[in-house]
Amino acid sequence: MDNQLTIDKLKDLIHQSGFPFELKIAKKLSQLGFQIEVSHRFYDKAREKEGEIDIIARWKTILNTDDERTVSCVLDLVVECKNNSLPFICFGLDYNVKREPENIDNDAWYCKIRTSRDKGAPNIVSPFLFSGKDDIKSKHHQFIGQKRYFSLTSIERKDSKTFKLHLPDELQRSISKLSAYIQSTDISWRTLSKDRELMEGKHLAFISVTFLTLIHSGKHYRFSIEDNMPEEAKITSVFLNNENSEGQVRFILDMVNEDALDDYIKQLKETFIAVAIKGGSKALSQKI
Repeated sequence: MDNQLTIDKLKDLIHQSGFPFELKIAKKLSQLGFQIEVSHRFYDKAREKEGEIDIIARWKTILNTDDERTVSCVLDLVVECKNNSLPFICFGLDYNVKREPENIDNDAWYCKIRTSRDKGAPNIVSPFLFSGKDDIKSKHHQFIGQKRYFSLTSIERKDSKTFKLHLPDELQRSISKLSAYIQSTDISWRTLSKDRELMEGKHLAFISVTFLTLIHSGKHYRFSIEDNMPEEAKITSVFLNNENSEGQVRFILDMVNEDALDDYIKQLKETFIAVAIKGGSKALSQKI
C-alpha cells in the first residue's frame, strides 16, 4: 500500500529532519579534540520553557598567563546546524571608528569572558575594558577587520521561478535560541558565584569563553554598502542583539561553512588563547 512507511520513506524523513548533518558536524568537532553534547537542553527563563541547542562542544586546556600564573581554561562552542541549499546573506558596513583612549569601546559589550578571582566572586567581564585592548583585538578573529556585519537573512524560493530575501522563522528561532542560551548561562554563572565553598576551594584559577556558531552546508555571502556587491565568504562574524523580558543580549554569531570548519577551529583556539592570556590574567585579580 502507498501509505505504508517503507524503509526508503523513513530514510528520506531522517535526512529531511537535518539530524544527519548535525551528527556529521558533531563527529567532525569530536575529531578536532572537542567533548561533544548533542541536543543540549537548557531552561529558557524569558520564555519559561525548555530550549534546545544542536551541539555544545567543549575544549579544555591549561595555560600560563602573562603574569605567570597557571590557569584552567574552558572554550565552549555553542552550535546550531543548517543544511541549506540556498545562501545566507550577512549585511554590514565599515565600522573602523577611532575612539579616544578614555572612552569605552563600543565593541566591548560583544565580548565576554568569565573568570575566577583571587578574592571574592568571579567576574563576567569584557577584556576590551582593560588597557592593551588593541593587543587583544589584533588576535581576536571576530574583531580584526574594519567591517562589522549586523544583520543576517537568507534567500528563499518565492515560487518555482523567483526568489526572495527573507528572514525565515527557522533561522530566527536558531538566533533566539542562541541568545537565550547565553542569557541562561550568565544567570547560572551569577548563581554559581554565590557558592563560596565552591568558588574558594583549592583549585586552579579558571577562565571560560563561549562562542556561538551557525555551521551550514551551503553558501553564505557578505554585502556592505561600501563594496555594493555580494561577496562569497566561508567565515563571517555577525554582531547581533536580542531583547526579551530578561533584558537585552548582545552576542556575536560566527557563520561558518562546513568546508571551513578546520580553519575556523584553528582561528577560534588562537583567539581563545590570546583572550585568556591577556584579558583573563587581569580579570583574575581585578574587580571590574
